[in-house]
Amino acid sequence: MTANGFLRPTMASMMGPIIPPSIIMVIYGVLSGTSIAQLFVAGIMPGVMLGVGLAGYAWWVAKRKNYAAMKRMSMRERASVTVSALPVLVLPVIILGGILSGVFTPTETCISSRCQNGCGEGFPFPR
Repeated sequence: MTANGFLRPTMASMMGPIIPPSIIMVIYGVLSGTSIAQLFVAGIMPGVMLGVGLAGYAWWVAKRKNYAAMKRMSMRERASVTVSALPVLVLPVIILGGILSGVFTPTETCISSRCQNGCGEGFPFPR
């Protein structure tokens, strides 16, 4: 991104502490006695709103500073990228579904998501 003229501060994000599974939510839930599953569910909508806001801000800055636009991907390229990203895209569904259905405890969810993430790392995304 810096090679295309983007400044480093515009690439930062504060979504990590809000989007489930967040270690901050787990620590808060343990210390306060609050349900971690409820905290995860409560973090979904603010995370989506923050994501939309950050995307809008990035668009506004790009238009204002006249950043170069990248070429559009063909539908074939989009489908290929989406299929290669499926293991990562399914992870939040497994985490929240596992906790809310009672299959996993929050601690077990951490281990199961790490296992799935580790399996995904064994198959690098195509460039």
